[in-house]
Amino acid sequence: MVNSPTICQITVDRALEPAQRSDPTVTIIQYMDDILIAAPSVSQVDRAVSTVSETLKTNGFEIATAKIKKGQCVTFLGVGISSSYITPPQIKIHQDIKTLHDMQQLVGSLQWLRNIVLIPRKVTDPLNDLWKGKNSWEQKTLTPEATRSLDFIKQQMSVSTLTRWDAGAPIYLYVHLTKKRGVGALAQGPPDKAQPILWVVLGKPSRAFSPGIECLGSLIMKGRKLALKHLGAEPTMIYLPFRKQFSAQSTTISEHLAIDPAGFGGEIHYAAKPPWTQLLAIVDIDLPPKIVDRP
Repeated sequence: MVNSPTICQITVDRALEPAQRSDPTVTIIQYMDDILIAAPSVSQVDRAVSTVSETLKTNGFEIATAKIKKGQCVTFLGVGISSSYITPPQIKIHQDIKTLHDMQQLVGSLQWLRNIVLIPRKVTDPLNDLWKGKNSWEQKTLTPEATRSLDFIKQQMSVSTLTRWDAGAPIYLYVHLTKKRGVGALAQGPPDKAQPILWVVLGKPSRAFSPGIECLGSLIMKGRKLALKHLGAEPTMIYLPFRKQFSAQSTTISEHLAIDPAGFGGEIHYAAKPPWTQLLAIVDIDLPPKIVDRP
């Protein structure tokens, strides 16, 4: 398994299945040989740790007792987790780029920041441009724009935090149009004081141009999937970036936003600008009606 990360992941995951079923209130997250256990009480955590240790030993795995860390402040895969907030992994950004392979490794390492640090699309574009090529030995050097992007990312890593998710509070999904596609956030708290618990960013577009409404739809669908995957619940409210409510006759918005077809049962609100929007080049839009009363 040392030489096959995939086999390691699958084998440990299967070994943990009995422990995961033993207490539905306990959350067990496993990546390779790193395991994070969370529960509502300390006693539940202790029982879960014992169950996991016994289960893994039964399956032939060795548990390094010295590496078991307990408490409200822990680190998992480089992510700092405290009782109230989360800090991003402090990855090493190597700027001594000489080949396409070096550039690919650099961009690949930045994926660990995805959904944890707010990095607008306009920041990553200069880096993605250097990622293009056919042969790993092709010569590459950082452009001034790419260097500025890396400086921005390092600054964001040093100051960025996410708020810990409160299971008893509603989850809100905010989506924003920017000059470079869009950005979303799963957050909690009133709009003027909302604190992000997870950023929602889109990958590289599949074509040169995508309508803004389509980008919003993609952000909404991705945000809902992230909420279900990581938090186990749908957002209770979605905030759209329009200045006013659209009518049923407005442009084909329901199709692109994919709210009604996918069975979203929460509320829709409009024109909210939480604190983080000052970091984005927000584009305000109104929707032209598809059908008008008169010419």
